[in-house]
Amino acid sequence: MALSGLSGCPSLEPLSVTELARDVRRLSAENARLQRALTDDAVRNQAVGVLAVLGRVMPEDAGRALREVARRTGTGLDDLAAGVVRFAQGGDLPHEELGELRRVLDGCTGDSGRREQPSTAT
Repeated sequence: MALSGLSGCPSLEPLSVTELARDVRRLSAENARLQRALTDDAVRNQAVGVLAVLGRVMPEDAGRALREVARRTGTGLDDLAAGVVRFAQGGDLPHEELGELRRVLDGCTGDSGRREQPSTAT
């Protein structure tokens, strides 16, 4: 017998089928939202990595560049991040977004005032 703990009621009265169904719908929706958030976060992190490597900048600067270009172009952050990841895999990125990313990354110097330098073996 299901108790009222899921509904947030302090008493230990049994829940009705309607209340259980409502809780299942609410929890299913919350689960779906959390799954989307995890996926979106992973794609944004991948895009930051791509921009850091291709732009030879620190990841913090790559993240700022991603947010700045999304704002400047009016593109959703998650859409831009997905486009950057697709671009890294050989896909296309709209010219406006690609050009803006290049401009912003070219201007990145980071908090330390320098770009990340490639390592040289000696």
